[in-house]
Amino acid sequence: KNYLLFVLGVFGQLGIFSVAMQKGNLLVILIIILVIILKKWNLLEKVKSLVAVGIPLFFLVCFIENWICGSNALFMLFIRRLFYIPAWLNSIYYQFFSENKLLLFSQDVFLVERLGFARYDKSVLDLINQQFFGGYMASPNTGMFAEAFMHLGIIGILVFPIIWISFLRHIFKYTLYYERNIQIFFVIYMALTVTNLPCTSGIFCVTFLFFIPFTMVIVYFVINLKK
Repeated sequence: KNYLLFVLGVFGQLGIFSVAMQKGNLLVILIIILVIILKKWNLLEKVKSLVAVGIPLFFLVCFIENWICGSNALFMLFIRRLFYIPAWLNSIYYQFFSENKLLLFSQDVFLVERLGFARYDKSVLDLINQQFFGGYMASPNTGMFAEAFMHLGIIGILVFPIIWISFLRHIFKYTLYYERNIQIFFVIYMALTVTNLPCTSGIFCVTFLFFIPFTMVIVYFVINLKK
């Protein structure tokens, strides 16, 4: 409804993409458009029902594709990529660090690596790539729980969610300036981000911990200027 804020949001996502180089940042705009459409059709409150119906329909489309075309492109693109590989990576991290020493924040942490306290001679990503993927997955990144386990073991799994809940509760205060459909989108987007991207990595620290507060400050001043 506000073109100025929309343009500001687009530039914010392009800024994040320019640093992180992740295509998911470009898909954010498409997600917003989808939320707007659902809002316009009065379907936003029925998202749970739509998902429950949509997933079986998607499997049906995958079956038709396999039956007619003899391929599984859709299934491989969405199901295997979005569900199977991330879950497999998590189990790999648990297996690797159950058998080897924990990192204790000495490695694979933004700027800390330069201090020279690494517990391994190589990057953990490279070690996992060579051991489990035969060197074919250059950056086998995974999410919050695997990252918590590789640094602090079981203690990390208990501590990391508490830290993130405190952080998100503070950040989500700024969403009160938006309409409810935008609040829903922002909460989902941040929840997916913090559970799927290592928060101590350089990509996360440079992008989300810088660009999001920066964008929030700009939005705050723009809203008060309009008032």
